[in-house]
Amino acid sequence: MTKQEEIAELAEKAKELTVNLEALRQQVGHYSEAKVELQTTRKELGALIEQTQTLAAQTHQVLTHLNEIGAGKIFERLDQIESRQKRILYIGLGVAVLGFVLLFLRTGLAR
Repeated sequence: MTKQEEIAELAEKAKELTVNLEALRQQVGHYSEAKVELQTTRKELGALIEQTQTLAAQTHQVLTHLNEIGAGKIFERLDQIESRQKRILYIGLGVAVLGFVLLFLRTGLAR
């Protein structure tokens, strides 16, 4: 092989090396981007976990208080309120019907 052929071969290998190094640089860039995205995702997941833990603790407190109060008592009181509302409604309807009857009788339309 002549010196000129050796130089041409070295130039070709240098060109291949440059292409390979560029490909490697791009891959490293992609890995860096992926690493940044993974770090961002990790931070967001950490925040979500903290929020979930806080919500779970608050839920536990609410359930504990409900248990202390007695959920049965709450439902009992709601039933009492519902019964009172029904009685008030029936009384109101009775008064309205009585009012119409009296109005009917006063106007003389009952003849």
